[in-house]
Amino acid sequence: MAEIEHGREGGPSEKADAEDDNVFGVLVDNLRIVVIALAIAFALRALLFEPFHIPSSSMAPTLLTGDYVFTAKYAYGYSRVSASPIPLPFIHGRFPAGAPRRGDVVVFKNRLDGGKDYIKRVVGLPGDRVQMIGGALHVNGEPAAREPLGVFAGVDEEGRPVEIHRFRETLPSGKSYVTQHYTYADGTTTGWDDTYEYEVPDGGYFVMGDNRDASVDSRWIGRVGYVPIEDVVGRAQFVLVSFKEDFRLFDPRTWLKLRGDRTFRVIACGV
Repeated sequence: MAEIEHGREGGPSEKADAEDDNVFGVLVDNLRIVVIALAIAFALRALLFEPFHIPSSSMAPTLLTGDYVFTAKYAYGYSRVSASPIPLPFIHGRFPAGAPRRGDVVVFKNRLDGGKDYIKRVVGLPGDRVQMIGGALHVNGEPAAREPLGVFAGVDEEGRPVEIHRFRETLPSGKSYVTQHYTYADGTTTGWDDTYEYEVPDGGYFVMGDNRDASVDSRWIGRVGYVPIEDVVGRAQFVLVSFKEDFRLFDPRTWLKLRGDRTFRVIACGV
């Protein structure tokens, strides 16, 4: 009677080859997942939202040092600085065309400071006349309404004691937000409460920090000046998370220093 030959189990070398093939296949699958995830993250960052860290108090009290802000890069269309994390010099203008409104908080590349990221509020559009008179913002000769919100004790960026005067400022368009000004013990200010009248050129925008006496902005023509539309990255949309100023990424003892009341705080746009 003929014997039925049963399939024989492979030898040690065949087992090793199969295991190597399985490990290689798992590595390839994992690598594919990582590449896809990185591509999606890159696309989201390049085309939709990009996070920015607030390093100073120039936009206080709207934005605080330690806030992590998400910026909508699509809000005004794409330009050479918003279409890619790396500026693309061959792109000119914006596509599709878009423009900030008075009251928008925008992130832009300051070409007068090595292309660093700045975040300020747009108060003047192309063709506008902007001036500070007695601490009050004037646009095209019309003062922005200011409602006093109180005086608080504090210190300036150099640690000197100051009185912090807060106001609810309302632009002629109706956009409202809170600004603050410093007064020192001898009654003096920083000197930026009164300026000459600026005329915003075509294609430019006049931006200011809400912390008016602690902001290097369009009032400093040689350091910021009028912001070209091509240099605007996008509109600040919301605060994702905020950490107190003594937070350190590599110090676990500071990881709980979270400002819970600022998480997912929406930054209202202009009108």
